[in-house]
Amino acid sequence: MNKANQAKAWLYLLPAILLLIFFTLIPFIKIICFSFMEGYSIESNSFNSIGFSNFVELFKNSDFMQALGTSLIAIAISIPVSLLVAFSIAIALNNIKICKKVFRTIFFIPFVTNALILGYVTMIICINNDVGVSLFNWVLSLFGVESMNLLTGPYIYKLSIYIVYIIWRLLPFEIIILISALNSIKKEYYLSAVIDGCSPVKQFNRVTLPMISPMILFLAFSGAITVLKDFDNALGIFGGENLTEANLMTLNGFMYSGIKSNTGVASVVALIISVIFILIFMILLAFIKKSEKK
Repeated sequence: MNKANQAKAWLYLLPAILLLIFFTLIPFIKIICFSFMEGYSIESNSFNSIGFSNFVELFKNSDFMQALGTSLIAIAISIPVSLLVAFSIAIALNNIKICKKVFRTIFFIPFVTNALILGYVTMIICINNDVGVSLFNWVLSLFGVESMNLLTGPYIYKLSIYIVYIIWRLLPFEIIILISALNSIKKEYYLSAVIDGCSPVKQFNRVTLPMISPMILFLAFSGAITVLKDFDNALGIFGGENLTEANLMTLNGFMYSGIKSNTGVASVVALIISVIFILIFMILLAFIKKSEKK
């Protein structure tokens, strides 16, 4: 590439670079600075001193530890489960011939629906109504199972509902991407595998999985980001003022709740979320490099 083309390339990239600098890099630097400012006030734009008291205060906060645990558990369970379910549905939708577009549309509806609305619908399904029985408990009663207070019961009930809901929200995007990835695999690869005597299982392990593994890793990373950034889903299910009482505060929700009251601590939470992003990205990048070597 000559110098003229290089100059044009940088000129085309300039708007994106400026946006990254002003809306990503500079705010991130400010977050780091706010994290070390003790007693910082947004109104007066002043602070008392520089130190690590915000970090100490944060890790002594039981609500933060609960929010951290909830977000990490949700990532550990929802990402692999949603990918497995999405992959199974993608294979099924890719092979059926009747009403294929209809089924794809049905599975994609949650992706284009507002999270607060879906969360509220989930709350209606799980919470007892005026008659005293929720739709979920009514279904359980048909099988002779005792009713459960999912939204007001033990933490494990609430966490389970939240994780199932997160999986439901992740599925549409993952299904569409995996269907596209499956359709991008050339038929000649499978034909060669059949000629070589490979069984369907070997075809999956040696053709399908290696070809779509980069897309699976991308979905895992984007799904982890979605869970870490989540607040509106929990807000829709449990209500904004009851997240702490329900012991289901998320990291992002904890950060938003303290932006005005304690900006320094909220900045530390944002910094921790960024570090988790980077760690997840590095882990997935290591998997990609390892798969490329194979």
